[in-house]
Amino acid sequence: MDEEFKFWKSPNRPLGKEIIKFGCGYVKPVDRSVCTVTLLQIEGPPLKSSILGYVLGENIEIQIGEGDTLASDYIDECLESMKENEICEITFELPNSTPSTDNEMHKYKCNMQLHKFESPPHTWKMNLEEKLSIAQHHRKKGTELFNQGNIEFSFRRYSKSLKYLICMYPEDEIPENLLTEYLNLKSVVYANMSACQAKFNHHEFVVTNCTSALSIEPNNLKALYRRAQAFLSLKDFEQALADVNAALNIEPDNRALHKLMKETKKKIKDSDNEMKEAMSKMFPSNHS
Repeated sequence: MDEEFKFWKSPNRPLGKEIIKFGCGYVKPVDRSVCTVTLLQIEGPPLKSSILGYVLGENIEIQIGEGDTLASDYIDECLESMKENEICEITFELPNSTPSTDNEMHKYKCNMQLHKFESPPHTWKMNLEEKLSIAQHHRKKGTELFNQGNIEFSFRRYSKSLKYLICMYPEDEIPENLLTEYLNLKSVVYANMSACQAKFNHHEFVVTNCTSALSIEPNNLKALYRRAQAFLSLKDFEQALADVNAALNIEPDNRALHKLMKETKKKIKDSDNEMKEAMSKMFPSNHS
């Protein structure tokens, strides 16, 4: 390998890698590869497993994509560039978790050796049961992360789940014993993705994903509720009202829905009043 490849920096992220010992072979790890590594910290504040996403130590197992932290993202990116027996030093920066110094970044350096790895089968080689099982795994992890407040990585998990579900095609050839689970999971994943997007006020995407969920399961109450909220934020009051009414037809005594209905009607009234005021200024009444 040319010396120019001994050191590289990620163009878009605070991540660098310097190869100490070149590896062998041509194949490199990919997402879901199980890697046996030695990972030791050299510089920086102590890296807890909750920050790193993985544990530090010798001959530990890391499955790429299972860390769910910014630091584990950096570890994964480096692993995907390594060959067996390669040793490198990686440097990366993480924001200080102390609220009083939010803008401060800490620099970390770790030594990592990839001893060996086992890569998963390609998606096209998996049977339907395997794809569905992996999709369920990512959905479950996504929900755990969402409940912990890790919205970014929760969304990533749901996106991975959807990827495996999309690979289960064509739908009309999925056996009956898997079809119901497949459709339910697909609807849930779309709705859960919308919940993540709502946290970041990405209202247009909330509408898109809720619509996908409702195309599979028209009575998906969460999807109707979230889409109504998104329409309300987008000031599409007619669509918001239609979704709230549809949801109330499913669950008439739902307090959250009645609260949303009240909010929707108030915003419609406020919008009408604003329109009337604007029209009166444009066309003032003339009295003789």
